Amino acid sequence: MEDAASFFSTSTDTIERVYWHRSPFCQESAVEAVNNPSKTPKEGRFKGHRKN
Repeated sequence: MEDAASFFSTSTDTIERVYWHRSPFCQESAVEAVNNPSKTPKEGRFKGHRKN
């Protein structure tokens, strides 16, 4: 990520904030929960998930 930030003359924070959703790693926790529902806790399955 540091190489991309340097290449585009921006910070790694900007790369993460603006482009992270395009990364194949972005939804790893969601894919894991769908593929293995018995291995994930009932509450807070996904990173950043807030219970209402």
